[in-house]
Amino acid sequence: MQEHFGEVKGSQQAGGVTYFGFLSVFPVLALAFFAVGYVAKVFPDAQDALLKALEQVLPGLVGNGEGQVPLDDIQSAAGAVGLIGLAGVLYAGLGWLSSLQTALIVLFEMPEKPPAELRHRQVCATSSHSSCSASCSWSASARPVC
Repeated sequence: MQEHFGEVKGSQQAGGVTYFGFLSVFPVLALAFFAVGYVAKVFPDAQDALLKALEQVLPGLVGNGEGQVPLDDIQSAAGAVGLIGLAGVLYAGLGWLSSLQTALIVLFEMPEKPPAELRHRQVCATSSHSSCSASCSWSASARPVC
């Protein structure tokens, strides 16, 4: 088992998955600050409750004291932070999925693309192409038999 893991460079595959997984933490935090800013802007009556909740989760970070981030600053930067967070989550999330897929393919020594016959069956099962009706007969359970 360990020999196979070393032969396929499993530690590098795990490193790629971990890199993108860790990288996605920061855009998620940006989206969380966007949500806080948006809620504070849309529901001004909820600002006190929001500050209390933030103080419980992140003590000393948000407030009007020295070294703290005022809630007004979070509200004003919410739009830009939300766009940056969304772009970061898309990049990191897609990178994580791609590296996870690559790692699983390499570690389990699977072919990168399924054989052509299997791809044709997948297309038949998920669509209603006319080429599928010519080459596949449909059973009573609505599954193609090619």
